[in-house]
Amino acid sequence: MAFTLGVYTLAGGPLGPLEFADLRLRRPLSGGQSLEFRTWLDLVGQRLEASTTHVRFFEDGQPLFAGVVVPPLERTPDGVKVSALGPLPALKRQRQALYAPAGLVPLDQIVSDLLYTENQRSPTHLKLGSVFGGALSGMTSYQLAAGGEVGDAIINLATTQPGFYFRENPDFTPAGNWARLDLWNPAASGDDLSASVRFEFGRGTRDSLQGYTLAQTAVINGCTVRGALGPNDPPETPIPIIRVEDAASIGLYGLREVHTELSDAVSSQFMTAMAQSQMKPEPVQTLSFLPLTGADIPRLLREFDVGDTVGVLIRDGPTNVEAAARIVEGSLLVSDDSTEATQELLVESAVLEPV
Repeated sequence: MAFTLGVYTLAGGPLGPLEFADLRLRRPLSGGQSLEFRTWLDLVGQRLEASTTHVRFFEDGQPLFAGVVVPPLERTPDGVKVSALGPLPALKRQRQALYAPAGLVPLDQIVSDLLYTENQRSPTHLKLGSVFGGALSGMTSYQLAAGGEVGDAIINLATTQPGFYFRENPDFTPAGNWARLDLWNPAASGDDLSASVRFEFGRGTRDSLQGYTLAQTAVINGCTVRGALGPNDPPETPIPIIRVEDAASIGLYGLREVHTELSDAVSSQFMTAMAQSQMKPEPVQTLSFLPLTGADIPRLLREFDVGDTVGVLIRDGPTNVEAAARIVEGSLLVSDDSTEATQELLVESAVLEPV
């Protein structure tokens, strides 16, 4: 196993390898990837300060990340700290015009339209990939006002009911492209690997973890979404506001609400879906853990990926958990030797209750 890092032109031409240390690749489900590392400003490293380059990270020749360096570079006695973002989180452009397709539009078509429009203006280095797990749902009368950020719009669309899951994966075709967005129907999201990919801790288990943290999210049983006016609305038109509540949860826990501002949301259907997606009428359990290293330990981007379901078993005193849980975020950490990676994982499940 060998990890390598290199600097490339925006079009993909190689400029040279880059020495690195303390590298962390963060890979969230339905979010863009990011990379942090420490390096030295040799002749190749100095090119990182140019806005005409990007970095690519590989394992045994297989691309794991491609993205643009985010200034400033932090110079320290131990080298230079560098942060890079994949094409989606780096997509901070503001839309130039109202997006208002007619009729019922599938969610993947909306993503495709937004990326196409931006790529016509200037390359985003990002394209739509494949759709897995069946056709995606659509939205009627979906509109986005001018001025909102394109990357945020795609993430909001994914996380709003009915929504979808996505992964940002490196993809260098055609020339100048760095990544693609592969979408999943929320009924599928990934592979169920809970029987073969397992992470266990405690007496009588495989004991494949260094440690873990079990936490519980807060209840949200009320949500208010404040939208925006359409381009043809007169100035005196009231700002659209949508509110949803869960009466049963409020009766059990009391009112626990959040407020969301969507400066580009015009569609009441989308605002309602966004409000519903924020709701957590019951607590959700999250589990973060650090697997051990070794040939027999399943590893992110080899045996599984974010969005997949894995098996979890914790037998630790009063904490007894056994569940199938979805990986919602993973990180690879590569030290100075760049030959072995450790990993940090976050899983989420409604059934991570102690048993």
